Amino acid sequence: MIPLLYVMIDEAGGSGLICPINVYKASDAFRKYLDRAGLTRPDLRQRTRMHIPLTMHGLRATGAT
Repeated sequence: MIPLLYVMIDEAGGSGLICPINVYKASDAFRKYLDRAGLTRPDLRQRTRMHIPLTMHGLRATGAT
């Protein structure tokens, strides 16, 4: 893990954010990646009694189980 941090710090120029992600725009970017990957099924995005939209946070939780 430490070598990765050194690389990230170096790529950031030695100062500032090492992972510049706007958390308020992350879900928008994620939806664009879904589109680019061809994952356009409506049940991945709709919110109904039977569906919850696919999100980055949901993928993380699924991967952890």
